[in-house]
Amino acid sequence: MAFLARRPRRGQSPDAKPMKKIAIIGHSHIVALLNAIGEWRKPANMDAASGDSEKDLSSSFRGWRSINTSGKLFEILPHDRFEKFRGTKVSLLTEATPGSSPLALRHSEGEQHFIQMTPLMKEFLDAVAGFDAVISVLHGGDHTFRSLLNDMPEYDFVPFEDDGAGYCPIDISYINLLMETQVLALVYAPLAAMRMTLPNTKIIHIAPPPPLEDPSIVRFRASLDRLLRDFSAKIGITLVEPSKDCVSESGFLKPDYSEDLAHGNVEYGRVLAGRVADLI
Repeated sequence: MAFLARRPRRGQSPDAKPMKKIAIIGHSHIVALLNAIGEWRKPANMDAASGDSEKDLSSSFRGWRSINTSGKLFEILPHDRFEKFRGTKVSLLTEATPGSSPLALRHSEGEQHFIQMTPLMKEFLDAVAGFDAVISVLHGGDHTFRSLLNDMPEYDFVPFEDDGAGYCPIDISYINLLMETQVLALVYAPLAAMRMTLPNTKIIHIAPPPPLEDPSIVRFRASLDRLLRDFSAKIGITLVEPSKDCVSESGFLKPDYSEDLAHGNVEYGRVLAGRVADLI
């Protein structure tokens, strides 16, 4: 979980325009953004990680499997380039943080819909009440990996009795339902909870980057992006999609912007930080 909050700087004139109060909540895809903004690992005590279970992780993610942040806030120390984030408060949702996934679930009873939130989600919303903006970098792993599935037939239709084809036609409405209920539901519910609980707060959601280029064909990425785009617009959330400068012509993340197969690096984070700074 990640919060960003700001205070007026020392020596600021009483007549100066007050700095906006900003909050960020995010899972692993927030790391690129934090790496770009400034120093965060030491304030978050992430360097206390030990053991062999994380040897396969890059230095940016060391501690991700072992450090339980418990939602505790810390202050990021921004680089001069991102002075706008001075005073920013951050809380991470690591794999070792209980109750961090899912943060909220959507339930329906007839035509009525309800959002059930975890204690971490409620705590976050209470902490950011009255903030000017909330930035979400929630989940993203399922979004990325599901987009790599290569199980769609290469033809438009086939006779149902043709046993040798291996596929039966599936209506796009069923495919969309699968993606919305099993992939995007993890994001839909907490974003809807934010929108309902913080009606006067600007909410920005940062979509995950595409995976690093691979011989596979990205089958579902466009559909996932379109569904997320439509949902965000419907509930009044600003969606920040991957920058075209960071994506190849074939739709994958360029190597220069990749931390690993599914995450952006600090260069990708700098692009994100610049775009987010313009929005807030």
